[in-house]
Amino acid sequence: MRGYGQTDKPDAIDQYTLLHLTGDMVGLLDAIGTDQAVIVGHDWGAPVAWR
Repeated sequence: MRGYGQTDKPDAIDQYTLLHLTGDMVGLLDAIGTDQAVIVGHDWGAPVAWR
């Protein structure tokens, strides 16, 4: 997720909405060329995985 570890992160706080974070996961699936996946989230990642 954005800003964790050594990932890129936007400075603006409004770029961290659930919609943006879920969009990142969709973008990841697009990048690897699949339309199905099992996404597991823990702690702050749980709402993203649930969406």
